[in-house]
Amino acid sequence: GATAHDSGLKTTPEPFYELPAPLPSGRGYEWSVTWFDAAGRASPPSEPAAFRTALADPAWGGVPWIGSNATNVYRTEVSLDATVTGATLYICALGYGKVSVNGQPVTDEGLMTISGWTNNERMNLYETYDMTAHVQEAARAHGGAMAIGVSLGHGWRDQSKFPRKDPKEAAAGGDTVDKVFRAILQTTSKDGTTRTLTTTAAPTWTAAAGPVTADGTYDGETYDARKEMPGWDVAGYVADATAAWTPAPVVSDGPRGKMVASAMPPVALDKIVKPIGIRNPQPGMFVVDYVK
Repeated sequence: GATAHDSGLKTTPEPFYELPAPLPSGRGYEWSVTWFDAAGRASPPSEPAAFRTALADPAWGGVPWIGSNATNVYRTEVSLDATVTGATLYICALGYGKVSVNGQPVTDEGLMTISGWTNNERMNLYETYDMTAHVQEAARAHGGAMAIGVSLGHGWRDQSKFPRKDPKEAAAGGDTVDKVFRAILQTTSKDGTTRTLTTTAAPTWTAAAGPVTADGTYDGETYDARKEMPGWDVAGYVADATAAWTPAPVVSDGPRGKMVASAMPPVALDKIVKPIGIRNPQPGMFVVDYVK
């Protein structure tokens, strides 16, 4: 509720204003505008619009990349006390990532994080997700417990299809694991206090091999439904004997590029195409027909 900056009356031929100094990183703000006519009469303040400043690159120091070539789903659980009113998840999932919270997509707008086709030795794009609704749902339905699930795919980092040819990448060495991610979860309390609740440095992250056994940007994916683990991304999940969960491996030679907030629109669900027929020509084989 405190005022971070008041521009005062500015006379300018263009509807443009730049803050005299950058705002602190990783904070949420609201802003509004009051305009004046030629007689000096003021309008009512506009309805506040919200934005959040990017998390500065140094904030990622000490936050490791986790991942491996053998596992592609990861989970952790955090406990929220009654003072927590909101949370923000910052995550960079390479090459493609999908994030869920207590079994629900982290956002209704996009189903997949976007790492972008960047040189990961120079720049890595992270997504920012407002977790306030998930905080409220966790308090209501899970006693304050919140499980975060991350599923990873190769994306553009599939070295079998897209070998990294930049000399700087080759000279740097390392970065041999295609599917990796790093994340920071910050919470906001009733008194406005912001703190980091967990990162991928926490030993609570565990990993397993999910039902997607192969994936490619152009080749689709192979999905083995026998490897599904119902409830794996919901608080209180207890793995059965067939699910091999292990501590999430820390990647010592992960991407070295600068962490930059993504400015691209999300990858969203456009439409659902239903099949016009399903045939079972022999046991264990199904052929699904779609309309072009």
